[in-house]
Amino acid sequence: MAQYQSKQIANNETLVSSDGGTEVIAVVGDFTTVTGMVTGEIIEMVGLPAGYVPVDVIVAFDASAGAAFTTDCGVLSGNYGSTATRTMGNEGFAANSAGQGAAGLVRAVKPGLAQLAPADNDRGIGLKIVGTLTTLVVGTNIRMTLLARAARNGV
Repeated sequence: MAQYQSKQIANNETLVSSDGGTEVIAVVGDFTTVTGMVTGEIIEMVGLPAGYVPVDVIVAFDASAGAAFTTDCGVLSGNYGSTATRTMGNEGFAANSAGQGAAGLVRAVKPGLAQLAPADNDRGIGLKIVGTLTTLVVGTNIRMTLLARAARNGV
């Protein structure tokens, strides 16, 4: 089973940081679906810098006629950008319907993402294709925007 990365991660773009500031940062990742994607595959979309915690995640799916698939959104195991086999949770949302012939915008709906503890390592946030993959149209554009803040006093 393949594992994918957004254009930004594949190009080794540096993670943004507010260097201990209190401002919310936006981290963006783009991915275009490719031939052969199947249920269970993970797309690492963005990186969560060490010492940061998520505030929200917003995912925009292109309008793709005939596309019908569901995704989870969550934290990947291991370090950000790793090409090793990794697993993923569903702290942001679970089994969200994507596609269905119309563009869609999805935000985190589970408290697990906003309650994530800070870590000493950069982590990946991604999407996992779950459920029945009815139709995945090649060339569907997906953009994830992660809003995150520096952790203060351990939270």
